[in-house]
Amino acid sequence: MSAAEREALLFARVDRDGLLLSIDLLASNNLPPNAANLIWDAVIRDRAAILDALARRRQAAQTPGPLPRQIAQLKKELARAALVGDPKIYASRVSTLRQDLDRAERQFAQLIAAPAPTPLGLAEVRKALPPASALLGYAKGESQYVAFLSPARAIPLGPIARIDALVAAWQSEIERERTSAGRNARRNEVSYRAAGLALRQAIWDPIQRVLPANARTVYLAPDGALQLVNLDTLPVGATQYLAETGPLFQTLSAERDLVARPLPPPPPEALDPRRFPSLPGAAAEAQAIAQLWNARGGSSQVLIGPAASEAALKTRAPGQSVIHLATHGFFLADKCQQAREALLAGNPLLRSGLVLADSFLTAEQVSGLPLQGTELVVLSGCDTARGTFEAGEGLLGLRRAFQAAGARQVVSSLWPVDDQTTQTWMTNFYQAKLENGNTIPQAVRTASLAELRARRQINRSTHPFYWGGFLAAGR
Repeated sequence: MSAAEREALLFARVDRDGLLLSIDLLASNNLPPNAANLIWDAVIRDRAAILDALARRRQAAQTPGPLPRQIAQLKKELARAALVGDPKIYASRVSTLRQDLDRAERQFAQLIAAPAPTPLGLAEVRKALPPASALLGYAKGESQYVAFLSPARAIPLGPIARIDALVAAWQSEIERERTSAGRNARRNEVSYRAAGLALRQAIWDPIQRVLPANARTVYLAPDGALQLVNLDTLPVGATQYLAETGPLFQTLSAERDLVARPLPPPPPEALDPRRFPSLPGAAAEAQAIAQLWNARGGSSQVLIGPAASEAALKTRAPGQSVIHLATHGFFLADKCQQAREALLAGNPLLRSGLVLADSFLTAEQVSGLPLQGTELVVLSGCDTARGTFEAGEGLLGLRRAFQAAGARQVVSSLWPVDDQTTQTWMTNFYQAKLENGNTIPQAVRTASLAELRARRQINRSTHPFYWGGFLAAGR
């Protein structure tokens, strides 16, 4: 792949048109039954393929040399011009930087050109599927959603417009509770349950009806707007949620993430919480987590204020088994683009990132960090799971960027989270993981259920806004 990075993403959109049409034909039953396996195999091989190829290029760029340094500097200048640049000089400056960056990336791609590894497909993923589990892949075509369920079943879910409208309605109920400041809590909960029920009936009930009876864990790879849905929060019956009655959901950015990568042994200092004073309660959260870790014989680092810089993150993060970041995440939605649209549409990884003590770090920069030995990254800020939907590539944002950098699993937030609730949730999460031996998805559910049950015991609203905002992704 000798194209510039934004060119590669653009080519991928055009190249995927045939696959998107095949998904639509499958949804309309216009293909033979055996086509389901062939199309799902193609989806698995294609999902996030360009992003992974770009990540391999960024890893190669970590080697010393004038061209990698030039590319890194141009990307930093381009991100700054896009995010905080003066609109009066924005267009000219960005155009020049983009041309220079494209030229440098093409030169570098030719220098490191090597055969790409054969992407894993359905057969390899099925072999990696643990016992008593099922694999679920959502796929978005040109006009239809389809769910693929192992071993060989395609389940049409309906038009994209309908499903996305149900997701939007569900999200609006989360936002309603967030902005209500506790007012009309019961009414909001009733309204949420109605929206959540409609969404559950559309995206989960058709799968549940044919789910193998022994499937205690469901590994799911979402697509489109479904990438921002936490199935655990969907209501069941009059008062319960799927978190209480359903299987354990483990989200994958792509199905092939199920195939385990070798993980180096953790280093002696295996926990690295990083904290910033601009978030009230972050220091207390850091101390609580450090105490939990130290009580088990570990050694933790807590970086606060100016010490939590871009240089510190890039220097100390590699080699850490667990990285915990409590800082502001940012995501520029479509309505925020305006004059920046030309750049951001070309490189969606510039639209999300983290605010550090002395700068910001875009998802594009994150994806180039050498985190191959990292088991877990926890992003304890607001909206850290958000990103740009890209057909075939999935959700391009911080979550996928950390995974592309090598992190095995990422815990991030689907919406703005309250400081005090987050501190309690994080403490419960690490207790479940460190003291009870839970897997990361199990620890996420344990922490969420603890908050849900605590609210139920004191007769407070069980609206998922208060307990369902964090989601684990990866394997």
